[in-house]
Amino acid sequence: MFLEGEKLRGAKQNRILNTSVLVPALAKLTLPVSCVEAGRWRRSSAFFTHSGHMSPHRLRHGLKSSVHRSLVENHGHRSDQSQVWEDVRTQQETLGVTSGTSSLTDTYEMYEQRLAEAQKALQYVPGACGLAVAVGPQVVTADLFDQPATCQKVWNRLLSGVVLDSLTAGQANDSPSPAEVNQFLDQARTAPWTLAKAVGEGEELRAEFGGKVGSALLLGGALVHGSVVAGVG
Repeated sequence: MFLEGEKLRGAKQNRILNTSVLVPALAKLTLPVSCVEAGRWRRSSAFFTHSGHMSPHRLRHGLKSSVHRSLVENHGHRSDQSQVWEDVRTQQETLGVTSGTSSLTDTYEMYEQRLAEAQKALQYVPGACGLAVAVGPQVVTADLFDQPATCQKVWNRLLSGVVLDSLTAGQANDSPSPAEVNQFLDQARTAPWTLAKAVGEGEELRAEFGGKVGSALLLGGALVHGSVVAGVG
């Protein structure tokens, strides 16, 4: 399975997945992606490889929102590429990152130690099937999976993006209460979800509500990956 917002490295530009995709066995699919390296147009490898990183939540929200609009307009899983490049550039300026190709990878590499420290401190909780993350007092993302093994496999990837966002948020003493996290999830449960055609196997649901954007990939009626990302508060 490929995760929405997951960063792929190589080919002519580093890219991120526009939606979560479950690839059937022995199948070949064209995956919808967005470029996160505006200044490179030469091939660095024949294939993409996993980077081990997920997009920052601000980038995920813009990506998810523009893909949602594209699906409503029957244009498929297209993103607003200009907005993606702008989100990468803005974060690099805020964090003092210099990148010759405006590559999101350079942002992760500059803060590699901080990412490692956060991932060490926030290790996978045994039995967890999902992860809700807050930056300061605001819950910004929630991801749910089919089983604990899937969640454990992608745990550090999910953390990598919001750790970058936390570096730009400054010092915050407040954090959301469990009731506020439950409220975030309840809003997702009662949102007006609509059906969209999945790229690979399964069926896809989409929703936009209260400044938040959600998507869910199901197979046989069971959730494979669901996520909700909030706008910048």
